[in-house]
Amino acid sequence: MKGADFQRLARKYLLPHLPGFGSKGGLLVAEPLEYLLRGFSFEPSGFDPSSFYMSVFVQPPYVPSTYVCFHYGNRLGFSWSRPQASEEWYVMGKLLACMESEGLPFLRRFRNPADFADKAAQITGSLDDPYLVETVASSLVLVGRYQDALEEIDRLHRITMRMNPKLSWPREIDRRAQQVRESMSRDPQEAVALLNAWRDQTVHNLRLEKTRKP
Repeated sequence: MKGADFQRLARKYLLPHLPGFGSKGGLLVAEPLEYLLRGFSFEPSGFDPSSFYMSVFVQPPYVPSTYVCFHYGNRLGFSWSRPQASEEWYVMGKLLACMESEGLPFLRRFRNPADFADKAAQITGSLDDPYLVETVASSLVLVGRYQDALEEIDRLHRITMRMNPKLSWPREIDRRAQQVRESMSRDPQEAVALLNAWRDQTVHNLRLEKTRKP
């Protein structure tokens, strides 16, 4: 299924039953976007051009990114080939039921940075995932748990220093975390402002500014 087909079907069959969600390309996003990007993503199949999948995800944009990240999410238990016009209502009904039973409960667990700090490890299953530790540390800063954030930043540094020195991405994660630490040492609110600036830049990179409006 092509993205344009999904957008048409989503507007007709999904969004009327998902209050508080808007569409952006292949995304259905909870609005307004405050501190967490939360929603569903349409995925065309790489093997069958007529098939598609749906994933549910949450992304903290205060961790800089130039793309939508599915690190914190799951593929829904739904897949289907492109429906004929006569069965569109049936396929979209099945998809909506799956989104309501699997996707929305997932999203309700992550409404703000505090939720993410406390529950994100349940998604990845790895407490030493550098992406996870960075995001948890940043979330802790935003909710005012500064000492916990510093402990996570220190732990992140130890994790990245044990990784292959030829890899650049762990060093980049550690560099950002140390930037947050330095800001906190001067004034915790400076660190909060830094994370807010990163959030705004990520939202701009993803062209999701309209989702910020209440």
